[in-house]
Amino acid sequence: MGSLSQLTDAPWCARHPGRRGVKKGNFAASMKVASRVVMNRRRRASLLVVLSVASAAILGSTAACSSSSEASNPCLVAAPVTETNAATPCLGGSDVDARLGLVRSFRRDTTMASNLARDVAAIPVDYFAGGFAKGLLLSVGVDADTMPSHVVAQRFEAGTYAFDYDRTGALGSEAQTAQAHLRLYWPIDSKSAKKGDLITTSVLDKGAFLVNPRASVRLDGTISIAHDGPGPLVEILGETASPANPLVASASKLEAAFATIELEGDAAMTIDNACNTSAFRFGVPRQTIAARSIQMLEGGGKRKANDDRADVRSWKLAYKSVAPTGTIAIEATAGAVPIADELTFAASSAEPASKVTCR
Repeated sequence: MGSLSQLTDAPWCARHPGRRGVKKGNFAASMKVASRVVMNRRRRASLLVVLSVASAAILGSTAACSSSSEASNPCLVAAPVTETNAATPCLGGSDVDARLGLVRSFRRDTTMASNLARDVAAIPVDYFAGGFAKGLLLSVGVDADTMPSHVVAQRFEAGTYAFDYDRTGALGSEAQTAQAHLRLYWPIDSKSAKKGDLITTSVLDKGAFLVNPRASVRLDGTISIAHDGPGPLVEILGETASPANPLVASASKLEAAFATIELEGDAAMTIDNACNTSAFRFGVPRQTIAARSIQMLEGGGKRKANDDRADVRSWKLAYKSVAPTGTIAIEATAGAVPIADELTFAASSAEPASKVTCR
């Protein structure tokens, strides 16, 4: 298994897998660009231009990434430059490198899991809100180009959005797969639902809010949306079940209305290579659409050749920006002396700083 230091000189998207180079994604930016696209339509802009501009605004550009090669022996991992090692003197024995290798390889797996957690936390802002803007203002819905990176399948059934991730081979021959499930809830009492009820219509569907919406920007900056009738979720926009035609609203009003939607969910990730298997489970607590909160429920890894294992003891990461910030504490059981590894994530660093000690 390659060490974390292999990522230091990689492109941004390789250092932060699963983001397609997205450094900023929010509803307001999507609405502004979508509004400009509406104006471009007056200038006879093609649908191809509309989609390319809107998609670029919602998800950002994709940087070229190359895969890192996996070390010849995944069980012996070199120390990254960000590691402070105070454990070697107290470990002793001839298998020190193998025991430290367990810590370092599980640290890499944990960092990959932190990237998944970041990606899942960003879905409501980068994917749902962006898809809402496209569907409402451009009437095009969400397509494959706007799918979250490394998602190989997305389904919506009975109110649950399911995302299947597959990063197998992204950093060597290991298998990295994950699943995430998110559910959205009505923020208001409506004609057909009560506040807190599960939203059983996808917010990404064309016509979810207005049927065949045709948007234009007025001279005062507001948006005028002609339509063929209300969609099942129109009341979330702050409108009645029979909205005016055209519906006239500011981008900020639409943003504020969508932001009141609440969500919750879960995610799980497995990593499998020639030496280790690791598994992580996350919970997405009930929160508003832009909260970006996700909690670690369980995380651990095991050597395939013996009973050595490593586990996450604490997970205190925040995802308010693209890079996670905070700390993770790991404890490894390899030999007679347990090993502790404390990771510190900073937004300015490509990989976490780590401090390895004996417990």
